[in-house]
This record gives sequence, C-alpha cells and structure tokens, in this order.
Amino acid sequence: MLERPLIAAFITLLSVNAECVAQGEAAVPFLLISPYAESNAMGQSSVSTFTDDPLAALDNPAHLGMQSLRNYFSSGYNYNKLLPGFQQSDLWYRTFAFNAGINLKKLWGIEPELGIGAAYSRIRENLGDFIVTGPDPTPLGTYTAYETSDQYTLGIGINYWIKASAGITFKHIYSNLFPPGGGIQQMPAKNPTVDSYDYGFLFDVPIVEVASRISQEPIMISGHWAPLFNLRLGFAKNNLGNKGVTYFDLIQPDPLPRYARIGIGFNLGVRYSDEKVDIQPVSFKWTIEANDILVRRYPALIDSSSQMVLRDASWEYQTGLGDINFFDEVILGRGNPQTIKKKGWELTFGGLFSLRGGRFEEDPNHGNRHFSTSGWGFRTSGITKWIGSENVFGFILNHVDIRYDHSDLTTDEVDHPLSGTTFDSVQILVLN
Repeated sequence: MLERPLIAAFITLLSVNAECVAQGEAAVPFLLISPYAESNAMGQSSVSTFTDDPLAALDNPAHLGMQSLRNYFSSGYNYNKLLPGFQQSDLWYRTFAFNAGINLKKLWGIEPELGIGAAYSRIRENLGDFIVTGPDPTPLGTYTAYETSDQYTLGIGINYWIKASAGITFKHIYSNLFPPGGGIQQMPAKNPTVDSYDYGFLFDVPIVEVASRISQEPIMISGHWAPLFNLRLGFAKNNLGNKGVTYFDLIQPDPLPRYARIGIGFNLGVRYSDEKVDIQPVSFKWTIEANDILVRRYPALIDSSSQMVLRDASWEYQTGLGDINFFDEVILGRGNPQTIKKKGWELTFGGLFSLRGGRFEEDPNHGNRHFSTSGWGFRTSGITKWIGSENVFGFILNHVDIRYDHSDLTTDEVDHPLSGTTFDSVQILVLN
C-alpha cells in the first residue's frame, strides 16, 4: 500500500492541479491545458484564430480543414513545466502532432477549392514519481503517475468566396494515477481508460476580396498596395461522451471535462505585390472567445438533523453552449461569472516575426485564474516573400516552413502556482 503521507501529498497535488487548470469540476483536467505556445501567448484564445500550427486542432478540429487547403504535411511539438511555482522538475506537459492534407484543386483542378486532412496527436501530462511502501515505511519500489490522450482527427475545408472548415477528433484517454494494487485504505483504485471526441467549425470571411469580386474590380490603396480585412468565427465542443471516469468502484464516476468554446476575431493588414514579390509588411490579428465547462454538479441533500442523506451528490452534462451568452460575452465583451473569458492579439512584421499578447479571466468561485500572457514567434517562409523564389534555395524556403513560438504567463496573484509558466513550440510545414 502507499504510505499515508504520500497519499495525502498525492491527492493534494491532484486537487491543486484540478483547481488551477480546470476549475475543479471534472476528471482528467489535463485535457483543458492549452496545447501550444502561439495560443498561450494570446491569452489561450484559439477557437477562431487562423493558424498553421498543427497542434491547434487539439482545441478546434476545424483548424485541420483550413490547414489542408495550404499544407501537404505539418508536424508540431510543445513542451512546458507544469505549475512551476511548486518547483517540481517531474511535473511537465508535452504534446506533438503529425498532420497531412491535400488540396484537390491544386492536385486535380477540382472546383471549388477543397482540402481534406488527417492527423494524429498525443498529449502526455507527467505528474511525478512516487514511492510504494508496505505496511511499514520500507520502500518497495517506485512508480510514475501520468495521464495521456491519443487523438485521431479528420478535417475538411472549402474555399469559395469565404473559407469554411469542419473537423472531428476521436480520443483515447488513459489515466495512470495509482500503482498496481494501489488505493486508499481498503478501497482498491483503478487506472481508467475512456474514449471521447471533439468537433468544431471555423469560418473566415475575406471582406476586401468579396467586395472586389462583387464590384469586379480589385480594391487598392494605391499602386501595388491593397488592404486586407478578414472576419472570423469559430466554435468547438471538446471531450464529449456520456461516460464518466471511474477511479473507485464504490464511488460515483467523475465527469469528463466537457467543454464549449465560441469566439470571433479579425485580421487587418496591407499587402504589396508585383511581378517578383507578394508580401504583407504588417498585419494585426485580434480575437475574443468565451469558454464553459459543461458540467453541472449538485451537492448532497442532508436533513436538518445532519444524520440522513436525502439525496446523494450528483452531476450532469450541460447541452449546447452551457452558460455562454454569445452576444453579451463575445460580441459586447461583457463578463459572466459562470464562464471563462479569453482574448488575444498578434502583430506580425513581413510574415517573419510576430509579437503576441493576451488576457485570461475567470470568476473567483469557478477557478479564480487571472493572468496576462505575452510571446513571440518566428517563421522562415516569410523570407521568400521578400527575396522571391526563382532559385532552388528560394523554392525550398517557399515550400518548407520552420516555425518557433514562445510564450510567458504572468499571474495577477503573487506566488501563484501558475506564475512563471512558459510554453515553447516548434513546427515544420510542407506547403502546397
């Protein structure tokens, strides 16, 4: 059996992690950690952003459909320390993804432009090494507590006046929190597996392009300069499924962290093009979204004598958007104590270098996380936007893109366990 102090420490660790990461309302809260640096730098807003990062499909599977319009292949990797305020080197979080896509118009000339993508990704949260003991404190061995999720994603995107995409992800989740024969007192514990799925949609409306097509004349600022203005809308639901997560046979299962995301955004910029180059000297991206954990809990009902339980504690999954009010929260930007508010921005120079910032806000009674984010990113494909691609080296740079992104998290509260969290992501893309 596990030594009692270690059991207490282990449960404390899990409780703190659940409260800090997922409002303490559901099991396997690691599924709600934002999986890549670009999103984390923008306040963890991701559902309606337009990105090539292959890890973005973990938040909204529809990203894969959009990416398949432009990319043959992409791979991404992210790593960060968990809860750095605890200063535990064996607490970490890692994600990686492999995406593949084809654009049927570019491949076979099929109209309208249609992209189809498939992807595999994996999440691993490492929760540390623990000592197994017998009835006395003598160590019998050690084990590593961890949780993983394997994702298989399908996406489809279409470009006909506007761009629209949809995606679905199937998940296989494994929670390895206890050693063989582990448990609390006389209650054996399980290391459960559970299957789940996500789905999402993403829309991108190029206002200037649509207006140009309607007027049958390109809208220009002057000479070779043209304005850019795109509106975006994204929606996703994550961790769906009617099953719960069972750790102990005699205790009610915990719910999955079913999650709803909906957001809007826009992209502004200018474009310069001539016979040799096609560049965006500067562009600005902004997004806002509302999120909600779709789990409603009901406490146990006890009579006035505190001796008889009239109703056991229970929970249920919410439908639709849960407590999200799209118009009030996303359009008007108002707060809602029942939901999470995320917003972020990105300023990109020459398609090469990006600066990012954002804000994450949560009600004190539902997680109480308040932090600001910042970060930067660099990509190599922007080089050929300036030098052209007439030689072999330029052609390779124009079709192979290597990206690196970094983000930092700053909490409002001093010495918060999340304070000092950083994310680092690297991606490689083969563009069509």
